[in-house]
Amino acid sequence: MEKLYRKHQFHYIWYDDNGFNDFGNLLYDKLNNLEEEGVQVDVPYKNKLADIYDDADNDQKPDIEAELISSSLYFFYADKVYHGIPVSKTTDLGWYLPRKKQSYVSYLDSLLIEPNLINKDEKGVLSQYYLLKDALQKYRALEKKGDGKQLPLIQM
Repeated sequence: MEKLYRKHQFHYIWYDDNGFNDFGNLLYDKLNNLEEEGVQVDVPYKNKLADIYDDADNDQKPDIEAELISSSLYFFYADKVYHGIPVSKTTDLGWYLPRKKQSYVSYLDSLLIEPNLINKDEKGVLSQYYLLKDALQKYRALEKKGDGKQLPLIQM
């Protein structure tokens, strides 16, 4: 956190002249849909986030508590989605895919400039991930039908 705010000269990151910036709202939406990324984890401070971001008066003035919670949750999101499961678990599973070393602080700067980068699919780099993500959505759709039958194997 200190590195992040030092880099931004201790200014607010999640606010602009109109209240919360677009990326703050996009990140909040992403946190509420972590299951679509295949990440099953409880989001900390979920009720507090709802109070902050679901407020109908979204042109609020900068608030230090909302600012710091948003920054913390960015790091939480980045760790769960971009970093993934711990290296020790991937080794135990026999997965030896290379991991990109990325500074979450630098990545946030890119996202603040171009918020849609958070939706960028690097299909050419890790196509297996996106195939698994697509299959997960198909299985979840079948699960919602809930007829009690064993789920079929989906061919790719």
